Amino acid sequence: MKCAILCPVYNDWTSFLKLLPGITAALQPTHHEAIVVVIDDGSQEVAPLSKIQSLIQGQVSEIKILTLTHNVGHQKAIALGLSYISKELDIDGAIIMDADGEDPPHHIPALINRSVVCGKPIVVAQRGKRFENLRFRFLYYGFRTFFRVITGHTIDFGNYSFISKTAIDRVVRMPELLGHYPATLIKSRMSIDKITLDRGQRYAGQSRMDLASLILHAFGGTSVFIDRVFIRLLIGLGVLLTLSLSTIAIVIGMKIFTVPTPGWTTTVVGTQVLIIFQAFAFVFASLLISLSSKRSLNQPATSFTDRLIETVVTLKQHTKPEVIPHAFDQRQRRFSE
Repeated sequence: MKCAILCPVYNDWTSFLKLLPGITAALQPTHHEAIVVVIDDGSQEVAPLSKIQSLIQGQVSEIKILTLTHNVGHQKAIALGLSYISKELDIDGAIIMDADGEDPPHHIPALINRSVVCGKPIVVAQRGKRFENLRFRFLYYGFRTFFRVITGHTIDFGNYSFISKTAIDRVVRMPELLGHYPATLIKSRMSIDKITLDRGQRYAGQSRMDLASLILHAFGGTSVFIDRVFIRLLIGLGVLLTLSLSTIAIVIGMKIFTVPTPGWTTTVVGTQVLIIFQAFAFVFASLLISLSSKRSLNQPATSFTDRLIETVVTLKQHTKPEVIPHAFDQRQRRFSE
């Protein structure tokens, strides 16, 4: 099987240089061939092309480095990479993985072979043993719980996965892919198989995933299901209104029929009225967010590849690096001539 291996990189070329030998070693006992596609997500550090080229061997036939015009974030980088693969590469499928070592390359054959055996277009890695600290685990499970409550779906996997070329061609036409890759796989309703794989340890440095990043990641996932989220908020509002209005009706009824009531009942009624106003304000804000999200995700990733991919560098063994300006850059040059 011929696969693309898609890795977003932001300044962490040290880890990527350690990842490449792992990919080569993982593929060596197999019959699989690979093209490594690196998404340079607006790195300030220049890619060490000569060092990368020196590591091309075995079943890794070439490495393509797609340099973006600016930093767009991990999930959008994956979406742009998949769009490029869909349009430009003749492969059977792709592995999506991080370059920092937390997605161990020796699991690549297991993901590919599982897809061949089960016949499903998508195979994702569920995490077995993990190495994060207790704080991160707590926040991550909080995200999973929040996602389950607010969308009704369970998300128990990340980016590390195998996806067939047919499935790639389908998901790149979904605007939601720009927001969150795993959630888009769920929304696609394509058949997904799951395999439990241990998480690896980082090659170098510390994770950039802090509390703010995790919150943004959570909202990126929920934005894929924004319609479902809004409906669930309306249902919650309906339950809250029913309880509040029932409380108010009981208190008013007690007053009308001169039933002795405690002095704090007036405070209760005022509180319930305030809750009703706040609930309406919350739902109104959610509606605005929903409409804004739909406007921002109304175009698939394929619409942005020509604008955001600045150059494509192709590296092969014993050949000079080939640097090609991408389509947008070429159009700009023609217009300026």
